[in-house]
Amino acid sequence: GFTGAGMVYRQNWGCASEEFRSDTPFLGAESFIRKIRNTKMQSAYINEIFTSLQGEGIYQGVKQIFIRFAGCNLDCDYCDTPESKVKSVKCKVEGEKQEIINPVSSKDLIDLLTHNSSFITHNLGYFHSVSVTGGEPLLQVNFLEELVPQIKKLGLKIYLETNGTLPQELKKIVSLIDFIAMDIKLPSATGKDLFSEHYDFLSVLRSPDGSVGTKDEQISKLANQPTSQ
Repeated sequence: GFTGAGMVYRQNWGCASEEFRSDTPFLGAESFIRKIRNTKMQSAYINEIFTSLQGEGIYQGVKQIFIRFAGCNLDCDYCDTPESKVKSVKCKVEGEKQEIINPVSSKDLIDLLTHNSSFITHNLGYFHSVSVTGGEPLLQVNFLEELVPQIKKLGLKIYLETNGTLPQELKKIVSLIDFIAMDIKLPSATGKDLFSEHYDFLSVLRSPDGSVGTKDEQISKLANQPTSQ
């Protein structure tokens, strides 16, 4: 299950910066466009899938597979991936101009990682984790409930990047997540006071034998203070 020691905080949230993006075709395979099967499986809008090094936080430098979900419930002034707010027709996949038609089913996504990518298939131990990022991935939590267990069966850990404003959605999958990178959204960036949402979000993470870790000493004291009765 989740251990609070995996918590990461940062003020300027985002995915791996461009300087860490790799040009190596880790997901290389024949170019293709796949149509989604008409099934009862959950599906989601995903902007891109690529491999790189984590560019921020205490896990900076670890090798990850990034799955960038489309859509966000906020409109931060400093957003470094504004394109992720839009639901695109196609999902870009790192490699030889691969594309998947959105929405993507969990089966198609797993098939991509295990059958259409020789590097991933034969080098699962190469990656520290799968970064589920966005946008705000928890907006598509029903899809994550179906996808995450399948990814973990491959022996990969899950690293969730989130704006920390959707505690009810987090409750559905918190037991499946290994690491959570949560942003602290200031009113100056969003035009909203979201500290109440952040507190509720952190409350979901706390457990009797766990704690919330952060590089900010004051936030750590707040997050780990005893719950008032």
